[in-house]
Amino acid sequence: MVSSISIFLLFLLFISSLYRIAKIPFNKIIKQFKSIWLFLVFIFIFQSIFDNWLTGFSIILRFIILISLASLISLTTKVSDMVASIEVGFRLFQCLGINPSKLSIALSMTIRFIPVIREKFNAICEAQRARGLDINIIAIAIPLIIRTIRIASEAADALDARSYDSDNKTLYLQE
Repeated sequence: MVSSISIFLLFLLFISSLYRIAKIPFNKIIKQFKSIWLFLVFIFIFQSIFDNWLTGFSIILRFIILISLASLISLTTKVSDMVASIEVGFRLFQCLGINPSKLSIALSMTIRFIPVIREKFNAICEAQRARGLDINIIAIAIPLIIRTIRIASEAADALDARSYDSDNKTLYLQE
């Protein structure tokens, strides 16, 4: 177990050097972990109680490595490049009936709508506070779901208006 922890720490050192090479500020790295630190603490406590603290520490290091790598990729790669490479990768699964073009457009739209949905979430929370209401998950979830469905419907209408056909091969213009 200790040897795997030392390997994980070396891997984290390597990832931190990649962040340095990419010139990503340290506060941006910390920002990536703000939303999950409670989850990581919970995992550590849970593992410490039911197994041992080394296992908990090892699991947390794995999560940090995975999240750091995913964050590094998302901060340094354009969405269009990620989607294009995923589409190429999923062409291997065409024999199983998976349409890589449909999958890539779904992934692309999901990635691009995350900030929009977060913005809607913040607007709903702000409106709730302006009305003097306490933060309530149901009072936030229902308007957020309705707005998200409306956004998805508008996106589907836009795809229809542009005569999107997922059976045609996607062409990418490289600069």
